[in-house]
Amino acid sequence: MSKFPTDVKELPVVELEGSFKQMGQQFGEACRSEINELYEIRLQAALTHAKDRGREYTIEEALALAAGNLSIVQEYDADIYEETLGI
Repeated sequence: MSKFPTDVKELPVVELEGSFKQMGQQFGEACRSEINELYEIRLQAALTHAKDRGREYTIEEALALAAGNLSIVQEYDADIYEETLGI
């Protein structure tokens, strides 16, 4: 039996052009519903993960913590940072 899910949707192929920020915007627009769905899943997973470790955060607090890490992404890879801002 496989350890990997068999009901995985096919990944969309999106052709992008422009700056990294513009490509992020194009990707965000093309995959809006999938991004929103993943956002909800990841946010709830993060809140559950924190709660399981004795820390409870509101959604606003969790988003503020996440936003605080954007500078790390920017330092690590400025292009990915710009793409993320676009999305």
